[in-house]
Amino acid sequence: MSQGNFVRAKETGHKEVTYWRADGSSVRFIGGSRAWRNQNPGNVISKGNFAKNHGAIGTAGGFAIFPNYETGKAALFSLLKTKEYQSLTIDKVVERYAPKSSNDTRRYKVLVQKFTGLDLNRKLSTLSDDELERLAKAIERIEGQDPGKIIDSQESEKKKISAVRKNKKGVINKYYVAEFGWLSKSEAIELASQGKIDAVVATSRSGNAYLRTRPDQTALNNLEVMG
Repeated sequence: MSQGNFVRAKETGHKEVTYWRADGSSVRFIGGSRAWRNQNPGNVISKGNFAKNHGAIGTAGGFAIFPNYETGKAALFSLLKTKEYQSLTIDKVVERYAPKSSNDTRRYKVLVQKFTGLDLNRKLSTLSDDELERLAKAIERIEGQDPGKIIDSQESEKKKISAVRKNKKGVINKYYVAEFGWLSKSEAIELASQGKIDAVVATSRSGNAYLRTRPDQTALNNLEVMG
C-alpha cells in the first residue's frame, strides 16, 4: 500500500502505528511485522539523522517510520551505498546490520548467502547495482514483511450511518450511509452484519434485530437523535 501524502507517524498501541495526512485524517497499520507497520522493509534504525534525511516521518521501537514502502526501500538501498557499508565485506555488513546483541547473526548470514548466492567475503564496493539490489531484497525478506490490517479514517467515515428516517410511529426505517446512500432497515442490518457498515446489530427483547452506533463518549451520533 503506497501512501505518499503522510506527514507524520508514531506508535499508538501494541503492534499499531498511526499515520497522519496533512488534512488531519489518519490511517492505522495494525498487526503484521514491525517492518510492515513502519513501511520500513529493512528495519532501518531511527538513531541519528540518516533515516530523517531519507524521508522518515516518525519512529517506533527504535526504528524509523517512512511515509510509504518505496521511501523505506530507497533508504535501505542508500544505507548500503554509504562509505561505512561499502568498505565492508557482506559478512561484516551482516554483523553490523544484525548484531548478536539482538539477532541470530549466524543464521542471518546463512540466509543472506542462500537468498543472494553471493560470496560473503566480497566487499560491497565490488557489487553491481543488481547484486546490491539482491542483497537489499534478502535483508527485506529476513526482516519480514508480514502484512496486518489497515484502517483508513476517511474510509471509515464513508461507512458510518450519518442520517436516519422514521415512520409515523417514530421507528427508524431508513438509514443513510455515504458509501451506499439510503438503505432500508433490512438492507442496513445485512450490510452491518457483513462488516460493510460501521454499526452494531443488536436484538430487542422481543427478538427483533435493529442497529445502534458503536459506544463512544458522545450521544450526538446516536441513531435516535438523528431523525
